[in-house]
Amino acid sequence: MLEDNNSPIRPPDISEQDIMSAMGALQGYIDITPGDFKQIYQVAYKMAITRLLNTMTATQLMTKKRTAH
Repeated sequence: MLEDNNSPIRPPDISEQDIMSAMGALQGYIDITPGDFKQIYQVAYKMAITRLLNTMTATQLMTKKRTAH
């Protein structure tokens, strides 16, 4: 499994039961093990977070302070 121990971004831990439930909820059949899915999920999650952090600007993340009237 791809691991980067220096990364502060960690996907939430999901259990094998979580994975089995999710796979059962899908229509059709997926020929992968729960371990394969968990590995794919963790890598994809990290890549998505990295992409978002690299493409979002501070303006998109911040909100304006609202003043009371």
